[in-house]
Amino acid sequence: MIDPDADLAPLKLDTQGSMKPPRKLVVDTLAPEGFVETESTEDADLVILNTCHIREKASEKVYSEFRRLRVPKDEAARNGREIRIAVTGRVPHPQ
Repeated sequence: MIDPDADLAPLKLDTQGSMKPPRKLVVDTLAPEGFVETESTEDADLVILNTCHIREKASEKVYSEFRRLRVPKDEAARNGREIRIAVTGRVPHPQ
């Protein structure tokens, strides 16, 4: 149960290529840990990049987004905040 007086941690979920993004599952799973969904990457404490390599170019899009996140992550660090980044889903292993 979330303490209503506790600070909630913003969560940004970005899905690339998945036909049925597990948005509700991810948000519901992390809610008891104090996370609430946000649309703003800059405001997020946790950014989850979800991918499915079966979909065309999904992996490349996630890698690109991962590189793009360097800017808000660095800016947050300069302001004493940490943005954590997680990658979930199916990405092929290098052969």
